Amino acid sequence: MTNGNNPYTKQVDDVMTNFDHTIDKRIAKLLKTENVYAKYPGWNFNGTVWYDKEAKTYRCDVWCYHKLEKTVSGSLKSIMKQICEEYGDD
Repeated sequence: MTNGNNPYTKQVDDVMTNFDHTIDKRIAKLLKTENVYAKYPGWNFNGTVWYDKEAKTYRCDVWCYHKLEKTVSGSLKSIMKQICEEYGDD
């Protein structure tokens, strides 16, 4: 697996989880202030999340079986909703 569209190499803790559908506000803030990325793990996908400072939005590369499927943009809540609708919320 390559970095996809994610420009950063330093990973921090998971920013979102489908276990209880929460967003870690501390990690969300860190994505905005540091040059880091976070993971968004799911049963049928693995997301790589970063904050695009130029566009002022979060982005998430969605990976399935080591293949980049798509990149989703928006708030973390909207990213979670879009990905869960397409790939499942497990």
